[in-house]
Amino acid sequence: MDLKRWLTGIVLTPIVVLALLADQLWPIHSILCIASVLCLVEFYRITSPGLGHIFHFTSYCITVFLFVVLFFGEIHLLPLLVICWAFFPLLFMVLFQPEPENKKIEGLAKLLLGPIYICLPLALLAIISRYPAGKAWIMFLLVVVFAGDTGAFYMGRLLGSRKLHPKVSPSKSWEGALGGMISSLIFGAWFIHLFGLARLNIWSFLWILSISVVAQLGDLSESFVKRAYGVKDSGSILPGHGGILDRIDGVLFSAPLLYIFLLLKIMNH
Repeated sequence: MDLKRWLTGIVLTPIVVLALLADQLWPIHSILCIASVLCLVEFYRITSPGLGHIFHFTSYCITVFLFVVLFFGEIHLLPLLVICWAFFPLLFMVLFQPEPENKKIEGLAKLLLGPIYICLPLALLAIISRYPAGKAWIMFLLVVVFAGDTGAFYMGRLLGSRKLHPKVSPSKSWEGALGGMISSLIFGAWFIHLFGLARLNIWSFLWILSISVVAQLGDLSESFVKRAYGVKDSGSILPGHGGILDRIDGVLFSAPLLYIFLLLKIMNH
């Protein structure tokens, strides 16, 4: 398991790093778009497998169009696309499946939850990539989240005894959560110092800590969804990790926090 985890990381890390180092925006936007669609596939496979392929396909198409719109900088169209995620499937159901059923409406609610939970946080990263030093900030976020994941995994394995939330994620422990926060603080502070992104002070450490905590809550939230449907992993595309959603669940929750921080940073300047 450990070997598979590290091999997967060794393969994926250079791809993401090269996309963030590229002068053009299309590499990182493409990765975010592909990740969004693959995560939606995993999410729908868990929550609404019987809803119908046409509804899922509609959501995938809107997702792709979202990242095309963001690539061309048409951010003002974002609210319209969010509306389309709700309106198009609902109109299709009204016109072609006119018999009202509460299960169908529940399915549409799950259909809409997917893009809000997955696509919008990744869309925020696409927006951040256009900011000054935006790609470096995205790299910082990934370092903090993935360092936290690794620290929590090994600290939990080594010292974990007090269960964090046994009904949601039996393998997670309070010791692992603490190890994840320490690891995030060390690597997050190192990254900020190395690239000079901000001053290292008490506020910087508190902010890194908040990202680590929110990322771990994102991990627990995805586990909550999986346990509700009796699923262990969201997929099997990443050996040693499970699905794409399993790998980036913490990023989804922490991306809005990074976006808020950078907005406040811009406003203060």
